[in-house]
Amino acid sequence: MTIEAMTEQLNIRVATLAKRGWYVQSRSETQVVLEKKRTMHTLHLILTLCTISLWGIVWLWRANRKPKRKVLTISENSLTET
Repeated sequence: MTIEAMTEQLNIRVATLAKRGWYVQSRSETQVVLEKKRTMHTLHLILTLCTISLWGIVWLWRANRKPKRKVLTISENSLTET
């Protein structure tokens, strides 16, 4: 497979992941690093108020966790995801 075809495959995969809430942290010609960390604070505020602050524990946990990370790399005529 040519480098152009592999780059096109990489672009398609990045676009697919972006639709699912991932965003590009960094990008080079052969590698893309994506992250996903999304906390819907408005929803968590409403749940915290409705549960008399009990949901606040979950909210704190979700807001302070590390983001998920994916690395997409073109190597040896294949696209690898780690």
